[in-house]
Parts: sequence; C-alpha cells; structure tokens
Amino acid sequence: MKQGRWRLPALIAMAVGLAVLVAMSDDGTQQLPSDAVVRPVVKSKTDSTRPLHTLAKSDETLLALAPRRFDGEIPEIFRVLAPSPLPAAAKVPEGAPSAPPLPFKFIGMIVEDDRVSALVSFQGKDLTIRSGDQIDSNYRVEKVANGEIQFIYLPLQMQQTLSIGEKN
Repeated sequence: MKQGRWRLPALIAMAVGLAVLVAMSDDGTQQLPSDAVVRPVVKSKTDSTRPLHTLAKSDETLLALAPRRFDGEIPEIFRVLAPSPLPAAAKVPEGAPSAPPLPFKFIGMIVEDDRVSALVSFQGKDLTIRSGDQIDSNYRVEKVANGEIQFIYLPLQMQQTLSIGEKN
C-alpha cells in the first residue's frame, strides 16, 4: 500500500467508533422518578458559583423542569388537519350577456351637404365616422343624427348609443 492511503480508512474507522461511543454513553441528564415533586429554585444574590448562562436576569423564582414523557399520543400541534375547502368561484349573474362600455369619446360633428359625420376618439386615434362604417370588427355605426350616435356591438348584435348633445 502506498504511503498516505491508510489515513482515510483510519479516519473513517475513528469516526464510526466515536459515533458508537457517543450513542452508547450516558448523556448526563438525570431522570426524575414519577413521584418526584418539582420545587422552585430560588436564586440568591450571593450565588456566584453557578455558571453565568444559568443565572436569571432578575431575582425571580425559577422552576426546575422535569423531562417530558411520551405517552403514545401525538400532541395536538402535530395533528394533520384536513385542508379547508376552496372558496366558491364568483358566480356570473345569470341573464343575457351585455356589451362592454363604448370605447369612443365624442370630439365633434362635421356637416357637409346634408351628410352628417362625427369625429370620435378611439384607442388613441381620431376617426371620422358616418352611418354604415365598421370600426375594429366589433362596432358598426348605425346612425349619426339627433344628438346621438348609434352603434351595433357586432359580437352580440346589441345596440349602444353615445349621446352627443343637441343638434345645432
């Protein structure tokens, strides 16, 4: 065997031996008998022989704690809970579907030789529309007259009206 190859197996053997030794040794805790009475331990101001990490920050009565015993039942904090049911989905009101609000903003009217057109803003563009025009494959202009513009929302064939005020 080459020099230095024995170190790794030796370290592994020592680690396993140490683990077995620790597992078999006493952990140093004392078990109280089942009929033992737990009494408060009072810290005095002159008790300077106790390690610092065991001293309380103020003069309070400290209770000695008995080790916990497992009685075979799983504590309440570890019980598996059934998942809560999911909230019901929002119900769509029954009835006929409706068209969305009109996406047009009225800007003005144009009258030329008895032909009435309207100037509207739609998706950031200014459009001149008149009866019979189709806009964005969703709307058709039915009528521009008498202070209103009538549109047909094509997907649902619903009529919508945009009021533009009195005819001058």
